[in-house]
Amino acid sequence: MTRGDTLYIAMVGLPARGKTTVAGKLKENLQKDGIRTRIFNNGQLRRKLEPKDTSYPEFYDPKNQEGVAFREKIALMNISRAQKFIRGKGQVAILDATNVSLKRRAVISKLLAGHPILFIECINDDQGILKSSIQRKIVLPEFRHLSKAGAIRSFTQRIHYYESIYVPLDREENLVKLDSLNNRIIIEDISRDIPYFDRIRDCLVTDIIRNLFLIRHGETYFNLETRTRGDSSLTPS
Repeated sequence: MTRGDTLYIAMVGLPARGKTTVAGKLKENLQKDGIRTRIFNNGQLRRKLEPKDTSYPEFYDPKNQEGVAFREKIALMNISRAQKFIRGKGQVAILDATNVSLKRRAVISKLLAGHPILFIECINDDQGILKSSIQRKIVLPEFRHLSKAGAIRSFTQRIHYYESIYVPLDREENLVKLDSLNNRIIIEDISRDIPYFDRIRDCLVTDIIRNLFLIRHGETYFNLETRTRGDSSLTPS
């Protein structure tokens, strides 16, 4: 049995659809409420453990058995790390990866059986936003040896390979399909009690303003003494 306050969140979606941004927003907001949360990102672990170039798109070809085996290894390692975190003092572990295939999600469900799991699928088909997201992705060190045009072609082909195995969420027990551009929940299907779900739902549909600055003209301010007296004629001084 596990503590009743623990949760695994599995992100789902094609590359450059906002999964990592949403995962980061969830972590930030849950931590503000004192909920111990950690993200386990497959891409970061892959870049750390694989010294060879994995930017070439064929690495993500489902027919490339070597690439498939390596990516499965990374997925299993991060699931194991997430389990260790939850067995300790962790409360929410976020598995940040594409997880677009039924096979991958079946592995997650099997290995985490008996624990609450929430699948969140990020959907965004706006071509302008997608282009902007790709622009941000290609500044990663793995694309350093490529020209800008070459990096865009490489990442675009990577997306096509993922599209070939992409099966949207449908059969999973607890799922949210999110319009990640407009912060709008498209489908919500929750069949069991999910810890912190009200907080998570609120976070998914709320725009977060990290820094808010109030600016006024330097010569225009209200006389504090007048305001304190309750004078309704607030005159600038």
